[in-house]
Order: sequence, then structure tokens, then C-alpha cells
Amino acid sequence: MSTEIEIRYFLKDRKKLKKQLVEINAEICETTIIKDTYYTHKSIKSLEEQNKWYLSGKGFIVRTREVNNSNTKEHTVSIEVKKTDPKNPHVINFEREALCKSLSEAKEFLEMIDLKEFTRIYKTRILYKYKQFEITIDDIEGFGIGVEIELQKNSKLDFNDLIRFAEEVLKIPSNDRFNQGVSFLAFQNLAKF
Repeated sequence: MSTEIEIRYFLKDRKKLKKQLVEINAEICETTIIKDTYYTHKSIKSLEEQNKWYLSGKGFIVRTREVNNSNTKEHTVSIEVKKTDPKNPHVINFEREALCKSLSEAKEFLEMIDLKEFTRIYKTRILYKYKQFEITIDDIEGFGIGVEIELQKNSKLDFNDLIRFAEEVLKIPSNDRFNQGVSFLAFQNLAKF
């Protein structure tokens, strides 16, 4: 299981961020088209119920993901389970991901264990790397643009270093920061139970 330390922003101006990334010579790593489908237990009847269960630390979100990589032309399908730390929700997440043969196989598996779909999110993602940071810009169809900045594994930096990098080096306004992920915010608007 991996643990991530990350910070997220909902962007008003993507062009300013891209300009800063060019100025610091951040490396553009890949551009992908992503189709995410989120699942929860079939007993969950509302978004409020899902959020309460997830934030308790006992609940989880399952996501299938289909990725088309524009750089490598690679196509992958995976299932991911995500839990959050109830003491530090949305800041520290626990994730486990496995590759699948197909979306239909993944969906069949999830339905067999009483999970149901509750939203779909389509996005274009650009991934940059700079020193110990990974910077992901997501353009979510029908919702908006977000950025997630994550410390690479084995980094000696901490959450405060993430904030300094985002707001001082990349010049992202602090009032654009969100505790939740942009995909999480998007499915708050797009979810259907």
C-alpha cells in the first residue's frame, strides 16, 4: 500500500501555472486521456452517506480507470481502492491499484462484490516533474481545472514544503487551495445515486 502526501488546487488560470513550469524547467512527462468510473457499496444511497463513510476511515472508494497515453500510445485499465486517514482526511491517502484486462471484466468483478457505479469523470491530464515534486494538471470535462502537487516517494520534504513550492515557486494563489482532490470535488457535482 502506498501513502501519498499531496496538495491540491482548483485553478482559475492554467496559463500562469504552465508559464511558471516552463520558467523553472519542469519536465513534461506525459499527456493522458483518462476515463474514471467511481463505485461504492450498493447500500449507500446518497452522496452525504458516501462522504461520511469515506471520511470515517472505515469506508473507501473504488475506481476503475482507463488511460490512453498520448506519448507512448499505451492503453491501460486498472482498479484502485482508496481510503483516507481520518486524522488527516484528503491529505494522507492509502491506495492500492491492480491492472485489469478490460473495463467490462473490472465492472463485472465490482458488481459481484455488491459495488455500484455512482459517477464517471473524463479528464485530460498533463504530468510534470521537478526535483522531488510531481505536478499533475487535470482538465475535467464539465467541471474545471485542477492541479495536484505530490512529493515523490522517499522524499525528505514534508507538507509545508509542498505549500511553499506551490505558492512561492509556482505562484499558485493560496485561496485556490482545496483539501479535497479535484476529482473528489467533481464527483460531488456529478454523482448520481
